Amino acid sequence: MNNWLNAKVIATIPVFIAVNIATFSVWMLNISQQSMPLVLGIIAGGLADLDNGLTGRVKNILGLS
Repeated sequence: MNNWLNAKVIATIPVFIAVNIATFSVWMLNISQQSMPLVLGIIAGGLADLDNGLTGRVKNILGLS
């Protein structure tokens, strides 16, 4: 029905919101020196989030397969 409303697009929404909040915070607090590591950390965290379930996240944090 709607091609843009698929699982891949919906999965990127939390990372998109987190990057926007971080960017807005950096802009409001005028701390531009910390912006690059902060945004890259958010993107890395979004890429590392492989499983949306609680047990999957705990396994990813603990390094269990």
